[in-house]
Amino acid sequence: MRLSVVLPVHSERESLVFITDKLATLLGDKLHEAIFIVSPSSPGETFAVIEELGKKYPFVRSETQRETPGLGRAVRQGLAAATGTHVLMMDSDGEMNPETVPLMIAKMEETGCDVVVGSRWAAGGGVVGYSPFKYILNRGFQCIFRTLYRTHVHDLTLGFKLVKTEVVKNIAWDSTLHEIAAETTLRPMKKGYRVEEVPTVWVRRQAGTSKNPFRRNFRYVAKALQILLGR
Repeated sequence: MRLSVVLPVHSERESLVFITDKLATLLGDKLHEAIFIVSPSSPGETFAVIEELGKKYPFVRSETQRETPGLGRAVRQGLAAATGTHVLMMDSDGEMNPETVPLMIAKMEETGCDVVVGSRWAAGGGVVGYSPFKYILNRGFQCIFRTLYRTHVHDLTLGFKLVKTEVVKNIAWDSTLHEIAAETTLRPMKKGYRVEEVPTVWVRRQAGTSKNPFRRNFRYVAKALQILLGR
């Protein structure tokens, strides 16, 4: 297994160092490349941090995001650039726990599945810093669409997952914003690929502000329905 890690970046700095150091320690020789897709509007300090990481780690690659704006466009650029046998998708803001990654690898090796999702809602998972309103809406979404997709997977919208590169390259992704997190789970599922999950704890970011305003959550619903209806 040679992992290509796709990390969209906007204004993150300290979390980039933490995530890269942690993945290097946890993954060792399995870490083939860490691909930072950097927004052209990122501050100079962010570019400087990535440059220093590139000097420290030969596996660090960076590309400026060519189509803007949108997280989905950044992720799609990273997926297209990946050259490893497997792709790890995660955010660069520190909300996703790198300690979950070895569990994802073990699950994929154990089951031979095509996708492993980090799940906040599976037994052993959880969230820290969610508003009660967002919590209720998210759980409601998961219950409804788990039924519609007839899946045992508890978390269909977290963009933290390990995917075989052959799956990544065989799907025409089309999300432009944060709904890419749902598409990268639901489209493989709809195409018949095997999707498994491991628990993870999501912790609200400690620095900076989210680029995902609440109204965009409705795009997850639209994307889930679009894929369900075969569009």
